Amino acid sequence: MKRFLKIFAIVLALLFAIVLIIPSLLSGKISDIVKREANAMLNAKVEFAELDISLLRHFPKASLSLLDFSVTGVGDFEGQRLVSGERIEVAVDLFSIFGESFEVSKVWLLSPEIHGVIAKNGAANWEIFSASPEEEVVEGQASEPSSFKLSLKQLAIENAKIYYTDNTSAMHFHTAPVSLTLSGDLSAANTTLNLSASAADITFTLGSDSYASGLTATLNGSVGADLVNNRYTLSSLQLAVNSVKAALDGWVALEDDDIDTEIVLDCSGNNFKDILSLVPAFYTKDFKNLTAAGGVSLTGAVKGRMSGENYPAFALKLKVADGSFKYADLPKSVTAINIAAAVENKGGSLDATTVDVSRFGATFGGQSFTATLKASTPLSDLNFAATAKGKVDLGAIKDIYPLEDMALAGIITADASAAGKLSDIDRGAYDRLAVSGQLGVEGIEVEYGKFPTIEVNRALATLSPSKMALESLSVKIGKSDITATGNLTNYWGYLLHDKVLSGRLDVNSQLLDLNELMAAMSDEAQTEQEEAEQSQEQVASEPLSVIEVPKNLDLALDCKFSKVLYDKMVIDNLAGAATVRGGVLSLDNLGMNMFDGTAKASAAYSTANIDSPRLRLNATFNQASFKTTAAQVEMIEKIVPLFNKIEGTYTMSLNADMALDQTMSPVLKSVNGSGKITSGNFKLSNIPALTALAKSVGNGVDLNTIQSSEATVISFTIENGNVITKPFDIKLGKTKLTLSGLTGLDQTIDYKVAVALPQITLHAKIGGTFTSPKIGLDTAKSAEAALEKAGINKQEVIEEVSQKVDSAKQALIAEAEARAAKIVAAAREEADKLVAKATNPITKIAAKAAADKLIAEAERKANEIVEQARK
Repeated sequence: MKRFLKIFAIVLALLFAIVLIIPSLLSGKISDIVKREANAMLNAKVEFAELDISLLRHFPKASLSLLDFSVTGVGDFEGQRLVSGERIEVAVDLFSIFGESFEVSKVWLLSPEIHGVIAKNGAANWEIFSASPEEEVVEGQASEPSSFKLSLKQLAIENAKIYYTDNTSAMHFHTAPVSLTLSGDLSAANTTLNLSASAADITFTLGSDSYASGLTATLNGSVGADLVNNRYTLSSLQLAVNSVKAALDGWVALEDDDIDTEIVLDCSGNNFKDILSLVPAFYTKDFKNLTAAGGVSLTGAVKGRMSGENYPAFALKLKVADGSFKYADLPKSVTAINIAAAVENKGGSLDATTVDVSRFGATFGGQSFTATLKASTPLSDLNFAATAKGKVDLGAIKDIYPLEDMALAGIITADASAAGKLSDIDRGAYDRLAVSGQLGVEGIEVEYGKFPTIEVNRALATLSPSKMALESLSVKIGKSDITATGNLTNYWGYLLHDKVLSGRLDVNSQLLDLNELMAAMSDEAQTEQEEAEQSQEQVASEPLSVIEVPKNLDLALDCKFSKVLYDKMVIDNLAGAATVRGGVLSLDNLGMNMFDGTAKASAAYSTANIDSPRLRLNATFNQASFKTTAAQVEMIEKIVPLFNKIEGTYTMSLNADMALDQTMSPVLKSVNGSGKITSGNFKLSNIPALTALAKSVGNGVDLNTIQSSEATVISFTIENGNVITKPFDIKLGKTKLTLSGLTGLDQTIDYKVAVALPQITLHAKIGGTFTSPKIGLDTAKSAEAALEKAGINKQEVIEEVSQKVDSAKQALIAEAEARAAKIVAAAREEADKLVAKATNPITKIAAKAAADKLIAEAERKANEIVEQARK
């Protein structure tokens, strides 16, 4: 028994070892199979980060997983991903691996992204399969069967994202997340497929028109599948879109690239509340508190073949009779809702689609409103006819619909009709349109979030085919008010086709507070950005505070504004012409009162590139205050802080071009321009730079207070934000200052100054900053100026001094040479005496050596004397 148990244990160990070892032995083979099959079947680039094989996960099936996989297009779709995902897992029959083929029983995809694209030339990015086996058969040879045998029992997709774009018709569809479970024996000729699917955020657009947004849908049930003939039978397949439920009955047949179908939607179980769920404004968190009543009929059908650009016939019809709805927490309801709407296409082109809203009406707040719409040929040339008539009491909306952070009041009236073709609008053939009626508002008041209250006291527009005559408009936004009259042309192209709106308006205002409007827009954009971040949505945030000039406006404005507030500036009595065109606001010779003086300005403010707005300015200022200018213009305070210390007025011409940041302040490094300032009466006091200059100059010069009674003219240029001042004079009685130099972006200064006194002109350099100046006297230049003032020629003085120096030098050298000669002569005389005193040969030799040393020392001393004289 013990021996049997021992053998059994060894066998189990071996089996366990095999289970652990086989995946590593087979990974190479499976990887080769995957790559071989992908290369054989696809004209695309298949990549995956890792191939994982397990015999335990779905035992007795082998599990094959591809991690971080992607299928990327080639050719026309080079670099564009068709499919990608975190994981694709396949369960494979273990024993089929050892043969020439293997069978797949389950496929599971985790977080795939599918991007379907049709290019403008009609090519589809999913057409990546190589030629079919039938196309590859060589004449006289039998085709070999594929080594890939599919016996799929289950397909599961979790958290998918699906995108579809048809560039031939500007169609776009996307939905996420999507989940799908499909089970059944796909290896059988006839089988039943069990289907469960869900999709959220379903969005469908065609051109600039949105046909679905934020819908949710589920599909559940069984499908009878004839896999030999690719025919699928639907029997009460349950479809739900938001709260609308439908049973699908019919069939779908696949033939090559075509789809033949006949499906009927049974929507008999829906009520009016279900229908309202299709309207995004109603399908919110308050939807559960909504009650609705009324007779409802909703039918739909699809029949025919989809082949290329030919579509099957389809129809969707909705009728609502005497409908009503009410929110439980609100006091009033909407009644007498009557709708008759149909969307139909008899098959063929999508351009054959027609929309007919023959009846749409409702009563609320004691007012009734009706409208109709007919439209056809939406792709080739939209043909439309619409009417609107009635009154809407905005004040009653709060009693029938839950408004969040918003309050409304006022009456909107409409009695208008319009009919025509989009092509006539595009080419400006307005005489072919049938348009008449009026639109008006009165007593409108809107309060929303942090945005200033909007009040429209009265507005009336009369419609004709060629123009909208704005007979009156009186609006107040916060503290700002605007009144306008004029005409707008091409308004149909603007409303229907997002084309440029043209016109001429007379605009007046008593107060335009741009600071309040900019702050409100900044808060609104910031709130939207914070909400997007909280929901972890990746959205591009709009620049905060930048006032964008619309690109689709071409307006000529005759403006009169009594007061305009922008930043710290106060502008009074602004009047002149302005144009808005292509994202640029242009001002033409506007007159105004500002900086306690008057001004005329022509300017262009551009947001054609919203990320880098620009301002170009050509202005003249007359009798403007230095101090007021510095107080109201931050750029002046930064570049020339001296302005806020000057008492008096100036006249200035200025040309400048600059970029603006996202708070609409000038980017200093981008400022370039030129100008000239003239001031006939100004006073400066306690300027650190001038006080320091006075101390350096001395001579009792007082520069603590400078008061000029004569005209001072200053010409300057601005290069990359640096102000470069050309030489200019300031006369102070018998003293004259001449200054020139540069003021930097960092408020550093580099100026040259000349102080002309009755006796002498002193020159200096002023560096550092306005608040912490550094003074350096130029003594050489001052001395030169003194000679010139005395009428002495500098060159003659230099030559005269040079001659005297040369004469003195020669005399000094001659005197040194004479002295050196005397020293050497005296040394020779003493040497001769030493030699003469010697009485025998030995003492004579010693005396001779001593004499030579004495002479050498004397000659060395003599040379030093001469050399020192030369130096």
